[in-house]
Order: sequence, then C-alpha cells, then structure tokens
Amino acid sequence: MNINLGNTIKLIRENKGLTQAYISDKILTQGNYSKFENLNLDIGGASLIAILNKLELSLEEFLFIKNNFTITERNSIIHKFHSLTYNDRKGLINLLNDIEKYSRRKNDFLIESIEKICKSLLIFIKTKDIENARIGINSIWTHLSKRNHLYISDIYLLNSILFFFPLQTGREIIKYLLRGIDKYKNFKDIEKMKINCLLNFSIFLIKNREYKDALIYIENAISMCKLYKYYSKITVCYIRKGICLNQINRECKSGLFWINKGFNLLKEMDETDLIIQLKDEIERLNYK
Repeated sequence: MNINLGNTIKLIRENKGLTQAYISDKILTQGNYSKFENLNLDIGGASLIAILNKLELSLEEFLFIKNNFTITERNSIIHKFHSLTYNDRKGLINLLNDIEKYSRRKNDFLIESIEKICKSLLIFIKTKDIENARIGINSIWTHLSKRNHLYISDIYLLNSILFFFPLQTGREIIKYLLRGIDKYKNFKDIEKMKINCLLNFSIFLIKNREYKDALIYIENAISMCKLYKYYSKITVCYIRKGICLNQINRECKSGLFWINKGFNLLKEMDETDLIIQLKDEIERLNYK
C-alpha cells in the first residue's frame, strides 16, 4: 500500500469542501472509501481514476501534488529530455548526470533509452561519425519497430533518433511515427509533437539532399502551425522552406525571401537563441 495515497486524496477532498459520500458515490461504499482515506484499504486503478475525476484532477496533477508540488526524479529526467536541443552538449551532459544519480534506472526501458540517446548524441557532436553514434541506439529502433502501437514516450524516442539512420530507414520511421501520432488525434499537445516530427524529418531529408520531399513535409508543418498558431515553429518552417527552394532552383530568389521572412519574424518575437541556432544550422549545411 502506498501510505501517502489515501492521505493525499483526503487533504484534497477536504480542501475542496467535498464530502466522502459525494466522492465515493457509484465508486466505493462510503465505508470502504473511509478505510481507503485512513490507509486501511487498497483500491484498484479504475477506482482511483474515478475518484480523481470526482476531484477534477488529472492523474498527472495528482502525482505532482502527492510529490509535494514537485515532479518526481524520473519525470524530471523525461521532461528535460523532451525539452532538450539535441546539439546542446552541456544539456546532454547534465541530463546524463541526472540519470546516473537516478538509482532506479536499471530495467527501465524509457530511462535507459534516454541514456543511450544522450550518449550517442554526444559521440556525434564530438566526432561527427554518425555510424559510430548509431551503434548505441540501434537497439531502440529494433525494439520499438516490433510494437503494434506507439505510445507518447515511444514517439519522443523515435523522433529523437530519426536522423541517425540511413534514408530508407528514416522513411520507414517517419511513416511509423505519423501512424502512431494519428491514433492520438485530439490528445494533449499531439499537434505540437506532429509538427516536431515533420520538422525533424525535413532536416533529415535536407541533409540527404532530398529537397523536394523535404518541402512537402515543411508545407504540411506550415499548415499545422497556422492552424494551431505555433508562431515560433512557423519561423523554422519558413527558413527551411527557403533552404529547399534555394537548392531546387539556385536562380530563384523566393528561397531568400522565405529565409528572410523567418528571421524577421524571429527578430520581432525577440527569439535570440533560436536565431543563433538557425543561423548555425544554415552555416553547418552550407546553405548561405
């Protein structure tokens, strides 16, 4: 039994001014509910979710409250990984240090996969040897490719390792990713995740000089950014659109138009860090 579970529920219920009878109605008998709050009865997951619905709490918010209004050590690692820029050497090292301190990382596929990805990214940053960097994360794709259904954590993992693979494997991964994402239609922040996948695959295609194909994914991302008003993301789309147009037709000036439009919008939004990152991206790819 988790000794804090019932106590936390009781404190929230009392703070909201709700009765045991209201919370337990059609879930548990009031007597059993009282035993649960007083740590004398375990309840099943379905009952817990039903109680949280009565309390108007998501499971995520409840766990945050239960952990004294902080995220757990494990969730902190996951959150940092989701927020990480993959060429951020310092951020990768800090995240690996957090993972090293996390005592329960063994036999945790997600945390162990994040650790492998961070190490592979650092190898690539240091050596630029993508085949050597790929060795550490091949097992992640092998494992996830056998699943009938991708979960949100799987989508984050695959999106982060996409560019390590050869072109044909990358095409397989993006199709697999987009099918998985489509099952989560209307789920929290899934549109942003899809845009991230489209943009990651676009830069993967650009690096492989598949500019016309990249443009298709970029235009799709632009449509989504406009629909959901993701303005910082649309600037990335515009700049990569310009890169593709420049490479498709060197004589055409429209590519420079889109690059300038993206950077001008970033300046208006005072996105200094993103401006530096995208200028570095253009420089590294020799698309001046």
